[in-house]
Amino acid sequence: MSPSCRLLLVLSLLWGGPALAQDGPIAWWQAEGDALDSAGANDGTLLGGMGFATGQVGQAFDLDGVDDGVEIANDGGVFDLQAAWSIEAWVRPDAAGVDYRADPIAWKFNHVGQNGDTFQLSWGPDASGGGSFSTGRERASDDADFSQLSGPHPAGAWYHVVGIYDDPLLRIYVDGALEGCSDIGSWLAYVGPAPLRIGSITHSSHGQAGVFDGLIDEVRIYDRALTAGEIAGHYADESGLVAGPPLVVCPLVDGDGDGVGDDIDNCIDVVNGDQADTDGDYLGDACDDDDDGDGEPDATDCEPLDATVFPGAAEACDAVDSDCDGDLVDGFDDFDADGDPDCTDPDDDADGEPDATDCAPLDPAIHPGAVELCDAVDSDCDGDLVDGFDDFDADGDPDCTDQDDD
Repeated sequence: MSPSCRLLLVLSLLWGGPALAQDGPIAWWQAEGDALDSAGANDGTLLGGMGFATGQVGQAFDLDGVDDGVEIANDGGVFDLQAAWSIEAWVRPDAAGVDYRADPIAWKFNHVGQNGDTFQLSWGPDASGGGSFSTGRERASDDADFSQLSGPHPAGAWYHVVGIYDDPLLRIYVDGALEGCSDIGSWLAYVGPAPLRIGSITHSSHGQAGVFDGLIDEVRIYDRALTAGEIAGHYADESGLVAGPPLVVCPLVDGDGDGVGDDIDNCIDVVNGDQADTDGDYLGDACDDDDDGDGEPDATDCEPLDATVFPGAAEACDAVDSDCDGDLVDGFDDFDADGDPDCTDPDDDADGEPDATDCAPLDPAIHPGAVELCDAVDSDCDGDLVDGFDDFDADGDPDCTDQDDD
C-alpha cells in the first residue's frame, strides 16, 4: 500500500465513530484527590507535598518540579512490559522543557540507582522555546537508548499524549494525531523491581532525579498498543475536540499480511483488509466477539450485526424476533395462531384473503368468494345478502331471514 493510501486509511480511522476500547488499561490513575488505581490494584503513594488542581478530567496531580510525584510498586512485574505497551496521559507543562529526565511524565527503571529504562514518557527541550514530548525504551544488551520525539509545543497548555511501543514500531501521539514514528527493531528492554513513577524518577546512575513541573491527569498504562482510532476517540471523548490528521506515516509493518499497517490495523493479528467495524469501536469485526456492540457475544446473538436484536431485547410487534427466542408473537394477539402476530400478519384469519380486502378479517368463513348461505351474513363480502335467494318483497333481505316477506 502506498504512503498516500495509508494516510487516507489513517484519516478514515481517526475521524469515525465513538471510542470504545479493546482490552482496557492494566492501571489507571485518575488523580481524583488520591493515587488510587481505578483499573486494578496498583495504588500509588504520593511523594513530597504534592497537591491536586483542576485537571482535564476532574482533578489532576499538581507537581511542583521539586519533590512531588507518585510511586507505584512493580508488584509481580506488572510493569515489566516488553513486546507492546502504551502510556497515555493528559499533561500541562508549566515551563519550557529542559531535559527529558528532568520532566518525566511516567518512567519505569529496572533497579533503583541504575539507569536501565523499561519505558518512559516525558517532556523535554525544543528549539522553539517550548518543548516536545518523548517516549522510549532502553536495550538491555548494550545500554542503547531509543526514543521518539513529538513536534514542538508551547508550555502552559493541556495536551493528550500517548507513547507506544508495538514491536518494532515506536510512536508518539499528541492530541490524537501521530507526530512521530520509527522502526527501532525487536529486542528486550531492561526490566526489574524498581517502581513506576508518575511525574518523577528515582535516582539513576546519571545522578538525576527529575520532577515534572505542571499538571498530569488520567495516566493509563496498557500492555498492548492502542490503535489510532482508540487514541483519537479518547482525545475526543475527554476534550470534545476532533483529532487532526497524522503528521507522519509510519514504516509499513504488517504482521498479518492484509495490506494494512499494524499502526492503523483494527485487527493486528487477523487478516481483514476491508477493516469492517460494524459497531465503530475501533476493533474490526474479524477479531471482535461482539460485532454490533449490543453486549451479546456474536456466538449467542441471532443477529450479530444488528445492535437492536439480541437475547433479552424488548420485543416490538414488527415481524422481527428482537429477543432471539424464535417467537414473533411474544404476547401479541395472533388470531389464527400461525406464529405471525395480527399486527404484522397480512391475513389474520388465514382465510386466504388479505385483511385489506377482507370485510371480516377476523372471521375465516367470511371473505370474497366464500359460499353464501341464507343466514343474514354477507359471507362473500359483495354487500348483497340475497345472492340468488328468494326475496319476494325485494327489500334486500332474503325470504329465509326476512321477518316480513311481503
